[in-house]
Amino acid sequence: MSDFDLDAMLRSILNEEAPPIVTAPPATVTTVVTPPKDVPVFKDSALREDDRIELPPLVFPEFTSKDIAETLDIRNYATMVKLRTRKWAASVKDKRLAQDVSRSEGASKEAFRVYKSLFAGAEERLKAVHKVIDAGRMEHYKRTMPWSTTGVDESGRRDGPRLLPNVLFMEYVTDLGRAKQELKGTVLEFRQAYPSMVEAAKRNLGTAFDETQYPPESMIEDYFALDFDFSPIPTGVDFKGLPAQQVAQLKNRMDANVRTCLENAMKDVWQRLHTVVTHMAERLGDNSKTFHDTLVSNVKEIAVLGHSFNATNDVALTRILKRVEQELCLVEPKELRESVLKRATVAGSAREILADMKRAAQR
Repeated sequence: MSDFDLDAMLRSILNEEAPPIVTAPPATVTTVVTPPKDVPVFKDSALREDDRIELPPLVFPEFTSKDIAETLDIRNYATMVKLRTRKWAASVKDKRLAQDVSRSEGASKEAFRVYKSLFAGAEERLKAVHKVIDAGRMEHYKRTMPWSTTGVDESGRRDGPRLLPNVLFMEYVTDLGRAKQELKGTVLEFRQAYPSMVEAAKRNLGTAFDETQYPPESMIEDYFALDFDFSPIPTGVDFKGLPAQQVAQLKNRMDANVRTCLENAMKDVWQRLHTVVTHMAERLGDNSKTFHDTLVSNVKEIAVLGHSFNATNDVALTRILKRVEQELCLVEPKELRESVLKRATVAGSAREILADMKRAAQR
């Protein structure tokens, strides 16, 4: 019927708090039952916690088989980049104040640690500098992959050099170069305001003010930095001038480390994708939940970057990225807020993609 409005009908059902319609089995079961295309399944806000759909957990496939490790020359795919940042916190430990607090509370002198903000009440310029550095660091992490023998849940994956795909090299240089220029201007503004900030701190801190804790204005630039350097990826062929037996041992160890690092890099990509799709499934699958526009933009971002990050040309990752592009990225936040049908459809697609990722990892 031409005048039949499915969205209006669904909204009416929701407003009347009708019993929830649940036709799909728990998503942890590999067999996924989906409703007809024109009849969405949604989670009513009145659902009990036990009735909510359980989303598939994160499971990793193997990305670097022995054959891939032996034939793939990672140097043709990427280079290493290391980001160095320096950010003055302008916060110092004050032992005298800590002792005063301890005495006033009748506690031992080791009971309290007191940190003093050197620009208490006058931190706007400092926060502006920190914001630029933090944004630059996030751009660095977004466009690179971890290069570490530690697992994807270890802090080490964010330390040291990271893998930068060659196809993203110019974007990286452009974005981080722009961040460096922005930092230079923001630090200059900070330096110009520095004398007045110190005076304000003197008034605000009272007897806690200590002039010796403030560096000379001429040294301010040395307290902030956002720099990056490139280097080739080390491989086993880099050992020269050593006895043949030692070279062979070092080469085998280096090649094994490269394989481990590459596997962890690919796992990081898989985890990023799983995280944003899971978040979309959770938010859109419950009509009582609101969401920001970043719910969609984050999915679109990893869909674009994911192809560049696919160092091993993994078939499953390529297929799933295409599904994400076709089923999750062609919708705008406004549509999801206005259409219950669209919201339910995209939520269902997100759940199916997560199930697909789980099946691919278990093969």
